[in-house]
Amino acid sequence: MPPPHPPLASLTEAQRLEALKRFHLLCPFLEDGVPLTHIATQHQLQIRTLRRWVAQYRSFGLVGTGSPATKRSRTTTSCCS
Repeated sequence: MPPPHPPLASLTEAQRLEALKRFHLLCPFLEDGVPLTHIATQHQLQIRTLRRWVAQYRSFGLVGTGSPATKRSRTTTSCCS
């Protein structure tokens, strides 16, 4: 089971605004069945990003769409010492 997300009130104002912005972009898909590919083209977003937002919304609700994305850090290793 994934760790619980914090309540919406614990997000910063900027994160709450971002969550609402993302939710409004996803509404046509969630409520009317508009294809994500159409939304991606219309708003110049990657389909992968929209799929991630939908998954976060379905798992955690609005708070999931406002949480900052975790970025994987790349580690570099030196082949020569």
